[in-house]
Amino acid sequence: MAVEQSVEGLMKEIGPLVDLAFVGAYEGERIWQLAVDEDTIIFAELDVPSGKLMLSADIGMPPEKERARFYELLLRYASAWQATGGARVVMSDGDQSLWLLLDCHAIGLTLHDFAESLGHFVVAVRAWRESIQAYEDNAETAPRHPDLIQGSALA
Repeated sequence: MAVEQSVEGLMKEIGPLVDLAFVGAYEGERIWQLAVDEDTIIFAELDVPSGKLMLSADIGMPPEKERARFYELLLRYASAWQATGGARVVMSDGDQSLWLLLDCHAIGLTLHDFAESLGHFVVAVRAWRESIQAYEDNAETAPRHPDLIQGSALA
């Protein structure tokens, strides 16, 4: 129960601290929606048994004709777990859009640390969205390695 109360407190304080447009909780759930702006919504889901707070955001879909190349890039990103802080990209079951995920240790998480993690996460979300757009615009000049995607590393 203590971790739930702690995270609820963080969610009440994070909005004004980092100037979020909106922070809202889902009734009866341990899920919050954090609106950075009208284009960037971050979801935070608390898993009490593991003591983890999962941040997630939709980063879009790569162009169909370039998916194989883009998925190779995602595999490289997954293998760079130390540089990414353990962030990973997954595909949704429904529309097969891509989502960036990051686990945070909720137990003992301070407001300052959460704000810093959230800030890095937002930068990474935007970097991945720009990368998807680069593949849409011109796959030949798009990044081939995660290190080339500015802001994608979270650690």
